[in-house]
Amino acid sequence: MRLHHRVLGCGCCLLFFFLLVPTVNELMWNRSICHSENSGIIASSALSSNTHHTSRDILMGLPKDNEDSHTLALSEHPDIEIRGKFQKERMKEFCKKHVFVRESLPSDPPTAKLFYRHLIFEEHTQSMFCFVPKIGCTNMKRLMLYMGGHLPLDTLDWPWVEDSKYLEPALKHASLMNVTLTQLQRLTMMHTYYKFMIVRNPLDRLVSGYRNKIEPPLDFQKQDSFPHKIKKEILMRFQLREFLQWKQAFKTKPYNISVSFQHFVHYLIYTPTEDLNEHFQTSMDICHPCVVDFDFYGNFRNFSHDTQALIIKFKTDPRYYRDESLHGTGDKTAHVLPHYYNQLTFREKVKLIGVIYDELAFYYTLYPSERFSHVSLLGVNIPIV
Repeated sequence: MRLHHRVLGCGCCLLFFFLLVPTVNELMWNRSICHSENSGIIASSALSSNTHHTSRDILMGLPKDNEDSHTLALSEHPDIEIRGKFQKERMKEFCKKHVFVRESLPSDPPTAKLFYRHLIFEEHTQSMFCFVPKIGCTNMKRLMLYMGGHLPLDTLDWPWVEDSKYLEPALKHASLMNVTLTQLQRLTMMHTYYKFMIVRNPLDRLVSGYRNKIEPPLDFQKQDSFPHKIKKEILMRFQLREFLQWKQAFKTKPYNISVSFQHFVHYLIYTPTEDLNEHFQTSMDICHPCVVDFDFYGNFRNFSHDTQALIIKFKTDPRYYRDESLHGTGDKTAHVLPHYYNQLTFREKVKLIGVIYDELAFYYTLYPSERFSHVSLLGVNIPIV
């Protein structure tokens, strides 16, 4: 169930038109694409063009930087307490601009299960972490489980898969959906624990998810896995002719077949949010930052620093930081982003921004130094507010 939505109707198409005209004045409207609220896609414009606009051309038409140096410095401050206070104030303003279906914590069990399923807690430090796939969640879950004593210290440097005999019971105990917890206990934790999550530029996360889960060729030895099922669905929906040819030749002359990035983006555009796997849902849909009052939003590109700062804050065993998996320097996907996004047409880029508009606005609110990244990368001058 999608727990929030954008209240932007087809009238947004006109707004997009006036915003786009100054920098793409030779583009013309073909049709409007307005998805239902349940799809999570804002109304966006399907455009056709006979001209090519470089990122530099687009950037020339952007409004001047309205973020002062003090704001930018606070958003990147190394002290997570100072940065956290700044983020709280920014999020208050952000959430006022956006209308959400849910304004309070859920109490009915079905909704609560969806709402709390990505939250894990640690009693000794009274901390709570919302994990989002493809944003360092595996490493941070391990850290939370170590701090809570749910994983033995001698497993600290083991690969994640080798911890499997400990994981299921440990995660069940640490989950906010632990069956032994009462609703009152959950609400008390939500209001009193130190809550944090890690965020990542949505355009980076999308490519990372594609490369890791979707790009590898279809493999029938893994047909029970969720990536295989998604790849097969995409091929049947958007690459049907190629899929049928591959299937026909499979027994006699087998060859690899993969989902293209372009068709993966089509899948994101035309699939309702609630039907997407969690790897491709937005962090706003997963963690609900306008309902949960988070104290700190770490950045994936500063993962090593922010993780170490959290360990120091919680005054936990310094040996936890021995875990090499927590020593990452940040996003390693950035250098390949142009290769993937250059495969999209201008129309597809505009539609994609429609899908992740709120997520971009959320990320830019916390880390405004990156607020034009979609323009420089996609060449689409749509202000994110």
